[in-house]
Amino acid sequence: MSILNALSRFASRHRARRIRARTLRQIGDLPHFMQKDIGFPDGDGFGEEIRNRAPYASERPQ
Repeated sequence: MSILNALSRFASRHRARRIRARTLRQIGDLPHFMQKDIGFPDGDGFGEEIRNRAPYASERPQ
């Protein structure tokens, strides 16, 4: 059972990371004034940084 539990935990964490990344991309696509209204962190190019980030370290440009 421990292998199944480990796989289940891995799948849950992976799913949570994907949901969080999708949410950040969606918020990053909103106009700046809307991001400010919902209290999203202020920063130039933040949405672009999120969209251009590779999901895996091996795919990141060097």
